[in-house]
Amino acid sequence: MRTRCSSALAALVGLVLAAGCGGGAAGGPATGPPPAAGPAISYVLSDDPISVTPLGASSPAELTVERSVFAGLFDTDPSGAGVVPVLVRSWKASDDLKTFTFRLRKDVTFTDGEPVTADTFVRDWAIVCATDAPAAPLLRLIDGAERCGLDPGVTSLPGVSALAPDRLAVTLSSPFADLPAVFSNPGTFAFPPDLTDTPEERAAFEQTPVGCGSFRIESWVHGSSISLVRTTGAVKVAGVDLTILRGSVGARAAVSGFRDGRFDATPLPASQLKVTMSDPQLSRRLVIRPLEALTALLVSPQIVPSLPERQAIAHANDPVGAAAASGGGTPADGLIPVTTPGYVPGATIYRYDPAAASSKLSASPEKLRVYPEDDELTVVASQVVAALRAVGLPAALTERASGALRVVRLSAAYPTADAIVGPLALGGEARKLLDESRTTRDIEQRQELQRATAVAELRSAIVIPLTFSGAPFVVQPGVDGAVFDAAGLPHFNQWGWVQSSR
Repeated sequence: MRTRCSSALAALVGLVLAAGCGGGAAGGPATGPPPAAGPAISYVLSDDPISVTPLGASSPAELTVERSVFAGLFDTDPSGAGVVPVLVRSWKASDDLKTFTFRLRKDVTFTDGEPVTADTFVRDWAIVCATDAPAAPLLRLIDGAERCGLDPGVTSLPGVSALAPDRLAVTLSSPFADLPAVFSNPGTFAFPPDLTDTPEERAAFEQTPVGCGSFRIESWVHGSSISLVRTTGAVKVAGVDLTILRGSVGARAAVSGFRDGRFDATPLPASQLKVTMSDPQLSRRLVIRPLEALTALLVSPQIVPSLPERQAIAHANDPVGAAAASGGGTPADGLIPVTTPGYVPGATIYRYDPAAASSKLSASPEKLRVYPEDDELTVVASQVVAALRAVGLPAALTERASGALRVVRLSAAYPTADAIVGPLALGGEARKLLDESRTTRDIEQRQELQRATAVAELRSAIVIPLTFSGAPFVVQPGVDGAVFDAAGLPHFNQWGWVQSSR
């Protein structure tokens, strides 16, 4: 008898990629009658999802639902043990690290009863490309997919093939040793392609999603609530009741509801973090999950062509001050976040040193304009402006403009250092080291090359690290196994209850 898939991961915290190009066995489906489930978890979504499918989900609220309802070849392991196989039984890579073959589980169906096969992914990923879904840029690694998401005419991927119902082959345009980690991104998860062939079908699918994850959607009242129920006995709770509370008013309501016991857990926006930390009752329930995300200042060498001036900008910025401004962040001491394999403490090349910054200014530079990539970074951008002015660098906060220094948040799309340093390696030594890392099978050697790539990028003073991001939550003491991954997403399939509490 077929079973619906679940991703039963280890109930720990942290995130370290340890998946190589070898193989591993997915946790098998539960046998016998499912155990009695505990009561549903009550959780707050801080935004109203528009899409909760691999075709559109991108915000934390949307991804929280998506990764509960859908499943893919791999998933991130919040225990720190790497990525774990979910729909994959084993996998191997060719000697040149350009062709990967995945052997799939045979016992998996979507909640409508249709089987999940290798052909599912062949068709799914072609639809992801044709519709420019969130994972489209990741699939450009695949041979013949260079225009994925850029051209609606890309309706098939020559590099993806079904060798058998349970054997999927993926051929890349260039070697990429960390490919299994890419397929832990929720945008690559499986969905029924027959339900998404046309725009009309995709619109209907967005309203009534069908997945093969640990939960299914039982009800969805837009702007109000989403109710999830478990699909497998491997899950310890009957479901998850999601309440949608938006904006600053919603954030206060979430904290109030948590204090009153109406919510078992809730994420905290930066505006509520100080309030929570100063409350003796709430502070004991506070969890700050370090994320695989970096806030940094990007300096264009075309605008600031002098290396000494770029070094002055780097020395002028205080990661401690930026972290204080960010809410929930910690000072960045390099490009690779602390949760990521390859992190080395104190990797920063140009430390905060106002005197060194001033000494490198041979002449009065032109006024520097600084802008935040999004509104949430405005306070950090203001702190950057103040730090530059303090060492004699004329600076001003501006709206988005070409030629301005950019305060950006770089979030890892998959759990390796490559996801952070890769987009920054535009050429020279950094690009050479990055390419070498992608052709290296040994994990430790690959991570060493990724660290070297980060050092090369830091040396140029084109990217200046400010903070490593953190996601704050409050969790009731009766909740057991309340883990969050390094994207800040709850893994509800591991949550349960302390026996004495429910």
